[in-house]
Amino acid sequence: MKKLLFLALFIASINVSAQTEFGKCLISGSTNASLLMSTPDGSDNKSFNVNVSPAYGYFVAKNVAMGLSFAISYTELNNSYYSSNQTVFQFSPFIRYYIASDSSKAKFFVQLEGGYMNSNKNTGYFFSGGLGVSIFANQHIAFDIGASYLRTIVRSRATNTFGLTLGVSVFLGKQE
Repeated sequence: MKKLLFLALFIASINVSAQTEFGKCLISGSTNASLLMSTPDGSDNKSFNVNVSPAYGYFVAKNVAMGLSFAISYTELNNSYYSSNQTVFQFSPFIRYYIASDSSKAKFFVQLEGGYMNSNKNTGYFFSGGLGVSIFANQHIAFDIGASYLRTIVRSRATNTFGLTLGVSVFLGKQE
């Protein structure tokens, strides 16, 4: 227990400035999963969804990262009338802006992205926006917690989704 407390105090005392400076690289990944069971009309609906989203970015200015994101998600729906599953691939550019002072161990961010998606042989487009906070464990690793909005358009059908995300970001580059 003493070792764990010492480790926590050591990590908390590390200066975490300069992670989001020009020229640094950002590698991040987030995931979410959901399980929904409902019986609104006696049909016993069950839905399962899992999503994984790795991304790579480069800080083009202080606190501003631009990069590319790739996401893959799988959804399965079962009820007494039918069952279906769907795999979705998304590819998009993104921009992330960090809002915080340099000495803060937690930095709030806003992220926007939009791009191409492929869903069971159907193609479409999507737009996503989110707010979150990166909690820095040290100069190179942060844990991300956020809320997001996703709008997809496939075959003239639009879908809106709100969700929570969890992720990890790694910041690469020389520390000053």
